[in-house]
Amino acid sequence: FMERFIFYKILPVDSTIGFIEQILTNEYQLNRDLVSKSIRPLQRYVSHLKNNLYAVVEYPYVDKVSRDSYYFYFSSKRDEFHRDSIKISFFNRKITKGQFRSAKQSLRLSKRYLGFLVIRPTFPKIIGRSVINKSALNNNGFIYCYTHVPASVNSIKFSAVGFPHSSQDSETMTCAETTIWALMEYFGNKYPEYLPILPSKINKILSSFTVERLLPSKGLTAGQISYALKEIGFGVKLYSKNAYSGEFLDLLKIYVESGIPTVAVIQNKAGIAHAQNIIGRRKPIDDEIDNIQPAIDIGLSSTLSYYESLKLDYVFIDDNQPPYMVTKLETPSSFYNNTKWENCNITNIIVPLYHKIYLEGGEARRFAVSIISRFNSRTQFFTNENIIIRTFLASSRSYKDYIAKDKQVNPFIKNMFLSTTMAKFIWVIEISNKALLKNNFCSGMLVLDSTEPHTSRDEIIIGVIGNYYFSNNMFKIVKLNVPLQPLNCYSGNLN
Repeated sequence: FMERFIFYKILPVDSTIGFIEQILTNEYQLNRDLVSKSIRPLQRYVSHLKNNLYAVVEYPYVDKVSRDSYYFYFSSKRDEFHRDSIKISFFNRKITKGQFRSAKQSLRLSKRYLGFLVIRPTFPKIIGRSVINKSALNNNGFIYCYTHVPASVNSIKFSAVGFPHSSQDSETMTCAETTIWALMEYFGNKYPEYLPILPSKINKILSSFTVERLLPSKGLTAGQISYALKEIGFGVKLYSKNAYSGEFLDLLKIYVESGIPTVAVIQNKAGIAHAQNIIGRRKPIDDEIDNIQPAIDIGLSSTLSYYESLKLDYVFIDDNQPPYMVTKLETPSSFYNNTKWENCNITNIIVPLYHKIYLEGGEARRFAVSIISRFNSRTQFFTNENIIIRTFLASSRSYKDYIAKDKQVNPFIKNMFLSTTMAKFIWVIEISNKALLKNNFCSGMLVLDSTEPHTSRDEIIIGVIGNYYFSNNMFKIVKLNVPLQPLNCYSGNLN
């Protein structure tokens, strides 16, 4: 009778590769060539991490995602496949085994914890699910969507903060399935309306949409990805570059600005067709703000520019790469060191919206522009000025909390905002200019009802521009005696 023990090893992160090679050779009995092929994606992953981290390697580890794939697919194959995975947990400084058995040290460990990576036994594609805090990266100068995922190390519970990531195993999980899985892992851990989903469930949902078998997976179309997300409970919106042309990337930026992880389908003439999640962006620098170009004339020699015209780098979750790859939307495959991936363009975007959101981003922005133009013609508030608007979705609860805590909001305005009935999600259009935007300030905002698709009704929930307050419609505009102080731009979507 032999008992089976879980093995833990603590070592510097740059020593992890060699130790994992030993496990693959000794425990999984892999030959040298397969070990070499399997270790390459791990080397690429670790190369993006800071070299002063410490890792806890745990083996054997039971991973819910790889076990699900094993039981509904790999276990039915002739060749024998392993069930057990390896887990690597990351900490921002040196730790000891004794700390895991000390109640006094548990809080310190939680503050040092930076997430985990699962090495699954689908050789050579071994990068399984992971949730890594961006502070573990060498290059982390971006803001992004993140969630808290329950985790454990050496039997102690932790919370991993980041955006879920996994590579594809090429048989049960291609880029499309990993994209759906990552979205649901994010939403399922962040909002009570949703639940994380396993590969077998994704397969079951799509089985009613296809006329042929789904395993081994050959990938999914944009329509299939959209269908799966709709069946899970989202009010999905699918945008095509051909249909929206010049507005296409602006729409993508609006939804990312709303804190909604958005699926991008990229293609090129060489035959590449791939799905990615876009989850955040880099903050703009002053020179980029200075170079924003006017888009619309709003009268009185004043112009309006879109925040979305900024050519910023965006954050990609790509299952062929380590998490948090950063590049411009115009070059979504620039981090591939392979000529066949050159000249890829985003051709479709799939937006997983809350199912009660009926007003689209483009319509919300157009309606706001018309309101600002009519407001200016009536009040002549903007003269010889260039204003900049930023459009995004927010939950009314979070936005009201932001208003309540902003000390610079006029007490009358604060009271009106907090006492106004709003839908669960609202469209917010912040109004600023270059000088204010450089300091992350705005001079006003409009709040639109996301459940009202007919913007021709000329109704808004509430709005403030300068020292003017208006609500319900454009016929009720009140000029305040005290001018509105510059407000902090809302930052509740991307952190």
